[in-house]
Amino acid sequence: MKKLLPFFVGIALIGGGCFNPPVAEKPTPKPQGPQATYVGCTPKAMTILEPVPGATVTLPFTVKARVHNAERPDCPWTVFEAQAASMRLLDTNGATVGTGILMTSQDWMTDGPIDFTGEIPAIAVVQGQATLIITEENPSGEGTPEEIMIPLVVN
Repeated sequence: MKKLLPFFVGIALIGGGCFNPPVAEKPTPKPQGPQATYVGCTPKAMTILEPVPGATVTLPFTVKARVHNAERPDCPWTVFEAQAASMRLLDTNGATVGTGILMTSQDWMTDGPIDFTGEIPAIAVVQGQATLIITEENPSGEGTPEEIMIPLVVN
């Protein structure tokens, strides 16, 4: 019995994981490059398709977005009269150098996804870092509208 005791202790240790190599945890991937900033609830029902954060754009440029409130009922995006948002392009000093509106020609009174487009023309000369701010429609005037801020480079 004394000769078998080390054997049983060894089996117990191996079975208990004492000799198993530690399993390395997979690192959480870190976002690469510039990211959009959200003001208000997240995740948004508004997805910006173009331009992506950090993109280089030339004025004028087109903004494409999709609203799908059924996918994110806890964080809906208000659409009013086929308009989803107003847009402002700010230079590094915070001055507005372009404006636009995200509109759709689709049936906007639906639970399905709706695509919106808008153009940002130049109202001032700008080159270098800029921020596109997309602000949710707020027809009631109550509360604070949701916003998405996208860092860009204007060429």
